[in-house]
Amino acid sequence: MYAPRRCFFATSAQRLFAGTNSFSLIAILFFILAGNIMSFNEIAAVRANTGLPLDLHMTMRNPRRYVRRYAACGVDIIYIHPDSEAVPTETRALIRDLGKHPGIVVNPGVSLESVRELFPLVDYVLVMTVNPGFAGRDYLPWVEAKIERLAALRPQYGFHIVIDGGVTRDILRRLWNKGVEGFVLGRRILFGQNRPYDAILREVRDLA
Repeated sequence: MYAPRRCFFATSAQRLFAGTNSFSLIAILFFILAGNIMSFNEIAAVRANTGLPLDLHMTMRNPRRYVRRYAACGVDIIYIHPDSEAVPTETRALIRDLGKHPGIVVNPGVSLESVRELFPLVDYVLVMTVNPGFAGRDYLPWVEAKIERLAALRPQYGFHIVIDGGVTRDILRRLWNKGVEGFVLGRRILFGQNRPYDAILREVRDLA
């Protein structure tokens, strides 16, 4: 979930979660180039408006510094980038010890082979289908070959596959059929459509 205007954040969260019965994802962008930053209070506002599982994408250096505090805000699934920590396995162990589900993020330029050793340690793999940093970037169709290889590895490791970036209705339908289980929805489907969220989400569920 990329937040609409901050001043209406709580209201937007209420409207969004009133229309969904599946998991939702909060994208927390703390990377130095990113301008989309959500505070602890905003995450708490989301948690207060839904009992659904919440995903947290930590695009930051040394995310372990904040894992405990985000976990206390009520998130359920915590993704970190494998290259964001000197010892990423310790951060994943901490996430697990806090009773949360650990996940990793695979950027477009990162090969599956370079992170495969981490697959037994995580419950979710989030594949970026755009170059990360800002909302509204163009979808990268060549990443689909990586998604297909990842889907072939899933029976061995048992993780769930989620994608983030440039998702349209056609992309959602196609990648669902290739084994993707979760999609981060942004401006191309959900926000800024001048339509009720619940109507849009009903249509999205019908696509799968």
